[in-house]
Parts: sequence; C-alpha cells; structure tokens
Amino acid sequence: MAKKKAKTRADFELVFGQGIHPFYLGMELDQVFAAAASWKIVKSVREDSDITIHLGKGGKTIEVSLINTVWLYPGYYGNYRAYYIWTQDARFADGKRLSKMKNKNILSRFTGEHALKRDETYESDSDDEFCGHYDSEQTLLLLIEGLKPSLSIKLRKWDWEKMLAD
Repeated sequence: MAKKKAKTRADFELVFGQGIHPFYLGMELDQVFAAAASWKIVKSVREDSDITIHLGKGGKTIEVSLINTVWLYPGYYGNYRAYYIWTQDARFADGKRLSKMKNKNILSRFTGEHALKRDETYESDSDDEFCGHYDSEQTLLLLIEGLKPSLSIKLRKWDWEKMLAD
C-alpha cells in the first residue's frame, strides 16, 4: 500500500506594510534563509542587482526578491535586502485565505492607511472577466475572475539611509 504524501501548510500571512509572514521587507539574505529553513528552494535567479528566490512548502509557493544595497548606494557595505514578496497563497491574520474569498470581500479588508486604490491604467482584454489592478504605496493586489488572487508587497519609498545604518 502506498503511503499518502503529507502536506505541511505554508502560512503566508499578510502583515500590512511589512510583508507576508514569515518574510518581511528589509530582511537580509541570511534572515530569509533562516525563515525558510524547512522549505524547498524551487528556483532562484540572480541578476546584476538582485536575487529572486522561489520557495515552496506543502504545495504553496512564495517569491522573495532581494536587492543589493551596493548597487543602490555605491560605497556602502554590500548586503542584500528583501524588497519584493509575491504569492497567490496568502491569508489574513484571522486565517481567511485570499484564494477562498470573493473579490469584494478581499478588498473590504484593505481599509484605513492600508486602503487600496484602483489603478485605472490596467485594462482587461475581455469584457466578461472582472479584472482589477489595485495599487497602494506598497501593496499590489491582482484580481482576475477564475484565477487565484495575486498579492505582492514591494518597497517603493524606503528610508535606505536608515536601513543601511542598522
């Protein structure tokens, strides 16, 4: 008799303005690997200024991109900091998974300082699909009918001087 493959749950929890737990904006490379100690590296891509790591656990994936601070500020000590995190497997702090929620219920969660503003420059190729590209200072939520919601957090206005002094 074949053993059933155990699936461990990957808990990618949205932490407003900070990242998607267990990965946070501003983490250094060693911190990213420490947070992903029990995860599988599915893919990694290194370019001139950044490293993108695709991590998988229990059938769920998350992408973490780190940028080289020397590339931004020549002369500073060289290290990599997380500036972009993406997944289709996020959940809110109360445990509700974005992939199991209706689009309007997802949007109602982004309120106050974390309210998302619709980006009117994004257009659908099809009139029978609901497409929305929502953009705030650091959060991008892509809702396309029939597909899992895509959530990404990105540093745009980052106090690099303070971050590099840490």
